[in-house]
This record gives sequence, C-alpha cells and structure tokens, in this order.
Amino acid sequence: MMKSSELLFKADMINIKNYSFNPSWGKIVASFENGIFDSFEFCNGDEIFYFQYIKRDIADEVATLEKNKYFDIVTPFDYGGFYYSSNEMLEKGLKEFEKKCKQENIISAFFRFNPLIKQDFNMLKNYIDIIKVQEHILIDLKSDYKKEFSSEKRRDINKQKRYDYTFIKNDSLNNFYNVYIETMGRINANEYFLFDKEILNKLLNYGKIFSINFDNNIVNSVFILEDDLNIYYFLGGGLTSYLKYGFNSLLLELVSDYYSQSKNIFLLGGGKDGLYKFKKRYSNQTAPFYIGKKIFDKEIYDKLTIKTKNKNNNFFPQYRKKII
Repeated sequence: MMKSSELLFKADMINIKNYSFNPSWGKIVASFENGIFDSFEFCNGDEIFYFQYIKRDIADEVATLEKNKYFDIVTPFDYGGFYYSSNEMLEKGLKEFEKKCKQENIISAFFRFNPLIKQDFNMLKNYIDIIKVQEHILIDLKSDYKKEFSSEKRRDINKQKRYDYTFIKNDSLNNFYNVYIETMGRINANEYFLFDKEILNKLLNYGKIFSINFDNNIVNSVFILEDDLNIYYFLGGGLTSYLKYGFNSLLLELVSDYYSQSKNIFLLGGGKDGLYKFKKRYSNQTAPFYIGKKIFDKEIYDKLTIKTKNKNNNFFPQYRKKII
C-alpha cells in the first residue's frame, strides 16, 4: 500500500492529471454530498488502482437509524472514475474495494464517470450496474470548431457581438455568485445545487470565471474547470432581465477562443430538454456519459427502502430522497 502523495506522483508520471483523481478536490466538495472524503488504493509493485469517493452516513437520511452504522458512497461532484494502470489491476482493485465496502457496512455506491477519462466498461459491467445516461456534448478546441456551430447559433452570436459588451477573464466569485443564485431561483433548482460560496471560492484553484459585462452589469457568467488537457463547463447563469440579449451564446464562444491554444476539449456536458438543445447547437461531437450503481448488501438496502417508504422511487439509492 502506498501513500496518496506517492500515488499521485506515479499518476503524474503517466500523464493523468484530472480533478477526478485529486484528493484535494474530493475533500473540498465532500460537503456537497453531506459526507466525508475517503479513498481506496490497491497496489502491486508498480501497478496501482485508485478510487476516491464521498462516504455518507445513511442515518443522516433515515433519522431513526443509529449513527455510524450504515453508509453509502458517491463519486465527488460532478464526475469521477477509477484510475488503474492495467485492466488486470482494475479487476483486482474492484474485488478488493468490494471487500472493503462490505467490511465497513457500506450498503450501496453511486458512480458518475468522467466522459473524457477512458474506462473499461466491458469489465466494469461484471462488477457494477453500468448505465449510459446520454451523450455529453463537447467542442474540439483543436479543430475549426466554429464550423460546427448551427447556423442559428452563428446568427445569434453575430448579433450579440454588435452590442457594446466587455468580456471579463478571471472574474470575481462575487460577480459570478450573484448571477448564479438568481439563475437557480428562476429555474427553481433543488437546494442541492445552491452551492456554498466559500466552497466555490476554494474550487477556483481548479478553474476560472468568465463573464459578460453589459450596461454596467454582469449579465452572464460561467465557472470553468480545468485539467492539463481539457476544460469543463461547471456552473453558469444569466440575469433574468438580460436574457433577451442571449449573451450566454456569445460567452461560450469567447471561452472556447480563450482556451483554443492551450486545451484540447471543452466538455459542455448534457442536460434536459432546452438546455441540451442549447448545447447541441455548438457541436455534433459527443462523449458517452455513464453512471454506475452497486448494492453491496441487498438485504439491508431493501429494508432501508421499505423503512423510508421509497419503494417506487426511481432515484438511486432508493432510500434517499430524489434530487433530480
């Protein structure tokens, strides 16, 4: 077994630098899931398997349960995955991880896989219930990406460029947060997505904020995450009174231009209905987004589901309240 610092040094040597494998990221976002950060490392000589996750006390969801008795786990917001040096280590690591979960009374696990990190899903299906949710949309920043914009999107952006606006790079969290909170209120977002300002400030170590200033107001703002190779749309929003100008379209083009010389892919992500259609007008290129579900103790899982009267809940795990 090796320490996290040694593990990350080895990962660095094989050019894996992504927040999905960074313990510092996991520790910061643990509060999003009302849990504590933990990780599992399995090593055999130079071969390694690593997975980081948030461990949650189910008693926080089921008030009548004894504290520190049963747990479940989830990958840190928003994406995760397994780091492994070979398929053989992936298989061995998964088996050892399952043993750990059963020993620690971890009842279930929910996985969200980063679409830009390769995983052997054929092997994973032998150990985890793997489900493809949808195709997430990406912009290939090393291509002539504006040719992929729909004709409608290009018209919108050209129209927006005629206005007297300012593109702000490295904007402040205060400016972003004002726009973000108004947006979450307008769309009646679940409180789960009302992220704490102090936590978001720590996450700025992993990205930047970009905004459009128009009419002396920050009217649109976006929080972008970075790794060594790619960027990710994390959070964003626009002021209600300025939505008619459509600066959200221009903002994503300007962000793409900003990173076009330094990064490879801009992952816009997915979404429902109108949001997905909005993103799709930027690109026809996609990457599959998979989630995973695992029940380690079916008997306890079923008892918890009955106890919470959530048998018809289509959320996972069923005994927890549905978020989205």
